[in-house]
Amino acid sequence: MIIHDDCEHYFDAIKARCPDVEICSYAPSSLRQDIENFAPQVVFSWKTKSIPLSAQRTIVTLPSVEWLHIAGAGFEHLLPLPDHLTVTNSSGVCSAFMAETVLAAILMWNFGFPRYIELQRERSWQKFQWKSVSEKTVLIIGVGSIGSKVAQYTKAVGMRVIGVKNRPTAVPAVDEMVAPADLHDVLAQADYVCVHVPLTQHTRSLLGARELARMKSNAILINTARGGVVDEQALATALVNHQIGGAYLDVFADEPLAQDSELWSLPNLIISPHVSDSVADWQTRFVDFFIDNLNRWQASETLVNIVDPELGY
Repeated sequence: MIIHDDCEHYFDAIKARCPDVEICSYAPSSLRQDIENFAPQVVFSWKTKSIPLSAQRTIVTLPSVEWLHIAGAGFEHLLPLPDHLTVTNSSGVCSAFMAETVLAAILMWNFGFPRYIELQRERSWQKFQWKSVSEKTVLIIGVGSIGSKVAQYTKAVGMRVIGVKNRPTAVPAVDEMVAPADLHDVLAQADYVCVHVPLTQHTRSLLGARELARMKSNAILINTARGGVVDEQALATALVNHQIGGAYLDVFADEPLAQDSELWSLPNLIISPHVSDSVADWQTRFVDFFIDNLNRWQASETLVNIVDPELGY
């Protein structure tokens, strides 16, 4: 079963590679009737605002469902999930592309592009000195599939890399790895703070007023993970008061970002509409990953990317 508001592409791709699988794609117009008539074993779920979350939760908790695959990484919108359910996600499919976005944000801020764009609009010819990123430190909060790629890319341009990980084991390209309990100590060392953790009860508002106060006055915060990980009101206050140098946000607590949000007007904040994983063929990459896992499921093999709903990853 596919939960999406535009299922045709995914339906055809799965049917072409798995012709013996009975597929039912679910769109808003037929959702209720389809639930009553079909008892799925596997659910391929895309987060979509057109299908109410209550309906999506109902589907994935049907007694017939044995395996839920998330087209993406986060599944906090579907919690709580049944204990018996096997859950996988698509973590890692777009990690390299998301890491490119983070590196682009670092280079953009480091060279001062936001300031030069404003000066261009004013037709003002001013020059400013800048330091190489090779002289700076990046703090990566969450060194999973995406965070590891960010470490690789930032190390490639000469940055010192500090990582925060639940199990602080060595990771290539990370110079220093610490546990979450040491976050406050390393925040003060970072010129760039990049967030790459799932949204869970432990990470909600992980970066609030207290944490922002620990950052350097010229440090940049980059969040491409989940909006709820950063306290947006605390961040807005910190940006207005120039407590930190700036921020790049691709994700927000509520999306799309409300038209009347004060975040839109902050000159030291760059906003993008949750597009850090929107590489041109991302839909095909996600469905291909699912189909590979579906073939494993049919062969009674171990699935890739099994996650723990309690941990959130």
